[in-house]
Amino acid sequence: MQALYLRKTRGGWQTLWNLRHLFIILSLIFNAQAQPQECAVGTLLSFSDLDPSSNITVQIVDPGNMGPLYNMVQLYLDAVQPNPFPEDLLRKALNNTSSVSSAEVVKYEAGYVFCAIIAVLYLLLMPLAGLIFCICRCRGKCGGRIDPSHKSMTCKRNTLISLLGLTSLIILAGVVCTFTTNQKVTEEMEPGVQTMSLMMQNFRAFLASIPNYLEIIANEFSIPKDKVMADLEDIGHVIGLSVYSNLNQTILPLLVNAEKTAQELENSVDQLKNLNESIWALQQRQEVLNSALADRRQKIIDLIGNSNCMFCDAIRAEAENLVLGSNYSKFPSLETVLNNLEDARGINLTGIFQKGIMYFDDIPALVETQSAAPIANIKNALNKTEGQVHAMAKNFQIEKYTSPLNEALKQVEDKITYYGNEVKNYDRYRWIVGIVLCCILLLIILFTLLGLILGVWWLSTQEDTRTGEIAGILLMIGTGLSFIFSWLLILLVFVTFLPGGNIRTLLCKHWANQNIYKFIDGPGNLPPNMDVSKMLGLQNVSITSIYQECKQGASFFDVLKLDNVFNLEESLNISKYTADLQKNIDNLKVDLGDLSFLTELILYGLESYRDSGLDMTPYAILQAQLQIPLVKTNLVNFAEELETLSAKQADATIQKQLMDEAKALRELQASVVQEQEADVVKLKDSLQFLVAFSSTFQPRVTQTILDIKHIEEELPSEALRILKNETSCFLSKEMGYFSQYVNWVKVMIMQHVASCWPVSITVDNVRVILCDRITDPWNAFWFCLGWCTIFLIPSTIFSIKTVKYFQPLEKRLRFHYPEEENLF
Repeated sequence: MQALYLRKTRGGWQTLWNLRHLFIILSLIFNAQAQPQECAVGTLLSFSDLDPSSNITVQIVDPGNMGPLYNMVQLYLDAVQPNPFPEDLLRKALNNTSSVSSAEVVKYEAGYVFCAIIAVLYLLLMPLAGLIFCICRCRGKCGGRIDPSHKSMTCKRNTLISLLGLTSLIILAGVVCTFTTNQKVTEEMEPGVQTMSLMMQNFRAFLASIPNYLEIIANEFSIPKDKVMADLEDIGHVIGLSVYSNLNQTILPLLVNAEKTAQELENSVDQLKNLNESIWALQQRQEVLNSALADRRQKIIDLIGNSNCMFCDAIRAEAENLVLGSNYSKFPSLETVLNNLEDARGINLTGIFQKGIMYFDDIPALVETQSAAPIANIKNALNKTEGQVHAMAKNFQIEKYTSPLNEALKQVEDKITYYGNEVKNYDRYRWIVGIVLCCILLLIILFTLLGLILGVWWLSTQEDTRTGEIAGILLMIGTGLSFIFSWLLILLVFVTFLPGGNIRTLLCKHWANQNIYKFIDGPGNLPPNMDVSKMLGLQNVSITSIYQECKQGASFFDVLKLDNVFNLEESLNISKYTADLQKNIDNLKVDLGDLSFLTELILYGLESYRDSGLDMTPYAILQAQLQIPLVKTNLVNFAEELETLSAKQADATIQKQLMDEAKALRELQASVVQEQEADVVKLKDSLQFLVAFSSTFQPRVTQTILDIKHIEEELPSEALRILKNETSCFLSKEMGYFSQYVNWVKVMIMQHVASCWPVSITVDNVRVILCDRITDPWNAFWFCLGWCTIFLIPSTIFSIKTVKYFQPLEKRLRFHYPEEENLF
């Protein structure tokens, strides 16, 4: 143990170094014993909002007031073509055209064939009927006769006029709709073709932008990386401050109490030393005082024994009591105890704890210093991880699978552009023809309505016969125009009806219900040069499933079954990139050094105090002596009595002797007794402290020893646990940043960058433009034009039947030839 003491005194710097480690360990231990702290939650990171498909918008068509008309056309076409999708017929037509029989086509297109027959009949019969009527009219055989006496003439006339007016209004409404739909087709045709071409461009731009967006996503890794780097700059200091703040309520009071105990232990040495010195001084002066008191007592007794001493017997008892009251020579020696305490105080426990308290504020700096190397390794790991993320983005070769689609889209775009220009040219001619025929229809209705109005006015007035004749002429002009141009009208109706109707019933209808996708997926349905899956580089993937999954927001990885080629989940597994980070954070430790010497030194000092015998000293004996006066007779009072007695003496010699004795007593009181009393007061203070301290001495020292031994036993595991707690909180916080990044990456890739949602949207948009924006107005055009054309038949008949009522009476009466009947 003495060697340990010498090592301490000669190696003060080494002791101080170990001492600093001790209090960090104490801090960690007591922090671990406290309630576990909650880990701080990291801030919410902000990443870029990437959406490469932002240019791809959903096409929405609002038919508005034309909606009922479009629905009417749709119902008509459904009635014309109620047959299901002709899968077998299309397969034959696409793979071997010669194998398709006319009968199969006619059977499937029966509704259109029937409409074609009606159109052909109309085309032939209307001009023929017009020719016959013209010849008959020129020969005067047609025009009709009227029996004015017939009771129902007026009723027939009014009925014919009403029916003619009604059909004229119906045709007029059809002409208005035809004008509108004709213009609507032209308005939608060119923008629709341009929109489809633009959609192809936007979609191809979306596919081409995927690698660039992946690089942007990889660059966004710098956001969590920079955040972690910033946290790493202060991690050592932060952990140290966390330890400091958590221990401020636990370890600091303990250190203060330990330092107080050490001070009291060392103060006990001083108090015992003072006690020992006081006893020794008292014992030394006690012999002098005893000798002086014996001399004074003998002289005073001899003096009062003189017969000349008057009234001296009264002080004999006090003179005989001039002896010592307390005897300090009976108190045992304290040298052995004092030597033991001096040896224990050599450890300087007070200094150890005082330095520990002073070093308490340096914990953050120590942790920061020792964590510098692991933090540097963590930063290197982050830089390495960033490189891995960029490498992953480069390996993310989705363009390898989208390039066939891109090429196919380019071909589609070129064809749309080429055929779109052709369609626009044909549509320009169609528009011109449509306008001309609409104008002819309008002219026919104009003549008919004008003739009808003049005829009705003439019938109501019967004043000017020319008015009736003009009305009849106008009606005949309208009738003639109907016969002349009806074949052009029905021809345009059929020419536009046949493609428009088939596009709606064969393409649009089955495009919307996905029958076309199923047909494309069917084995052998398409010839090799039209195999869409092969053109797009798809393997074991159906067009139907691609469309449906893309419609639901799936990604190219799910749709193209790329998991076997590139495992996205594994690539975005955060632990794959943060393994080195976790490893280096786990290595973030504090080197506590070798504390065995310091522990032995502290235990040696505490055990020395404990075994010093401080609490075994018989303080009660000394306390009992302190209760006894130093001299049984009070010297000052006795000296005063001697002086009083001297004044009563008649003998001058005795009087002088009494005064000398009183003076001697006063001098003894001043020289010896007062010093003794001063030492007694000093002794009482030390004795009071030692008596109070010795009562708790053994429990306090024993408990301190047990605490030190407990620290020595639990130190490694507890220190590791508290450090793990801090580092795990830090790791959890930093991993939260990377998890935010990975979650953002998943959202960006699955929902935006690699989402195939634009595929379904583009396909739907093409269908909407072709079917809803172009085909619906196109079909509405021929439907309205056909409506007008069909109603020309009753309009013509009613015009011919009505015109005879607008002729003067003399021209209408033909009774000479009753056998001639009205042909119409």
